[in-house]
Order: sequence, then C-alpha cells, then structure tokens
Amino acid sequence: MLITELDIGLKSMGEKNFVNSFYEPYTGYLDELFPSGEDENINFILSKVQYLWRKKISTPIKSEYNVSNKYCEKICTKIWVSYLLRS
Repeated sequence: MLITELDIGLKSMGEKNFVNSFYEPYTGYLDELFPSGEDENINFILSKVQYLWRKKISTPIKSEYNVSNKYCEKICTKIWVSYLLRS
C-alpha cells in the first residue's frame, strides 16, 4: 500500500514589537505587515510518501524544498523504516 501527500504554499513570518504599546491588542494580523517591518516569505513544497511493506513494517520518506526571500534555498529529505512491535 502506498500513501502520498503533497503540500505547496507560502509561509510569512515576522515579529510583533510591543514595546511602545504593551497593553494594546493586536488583531490586524492579515490587514498589515508585521510591525517590525522585517518579514520572511517562504515558498515551500512538502512531499510525503509512505510505503507499507507488511502490517508491521513501513518506510516513510519526507522531502521538503524551501525558497526564502532572506535566506538561500533549502532541500531536506528524510528516509526511515518503522516497525510496529505490538500486533
């Protein structure tokens, strides 16, 4: 049995500077940029594949590709074998 998953998207990250307005709520998360002015946009592709050999043995593979406006491109791949001890 083969199980697959593919995610494609954009992540935006930044920080909230609340030094001057410590007690004021910040609710406009989507209306404006991050208050610090420093934001990072990451385009990503995440792929997961899991192959089930038998009822107790599986081989998951996870691969992720990130492109950031602040940092360089990043590719990460993980492969491992899972074995279920209980039935």
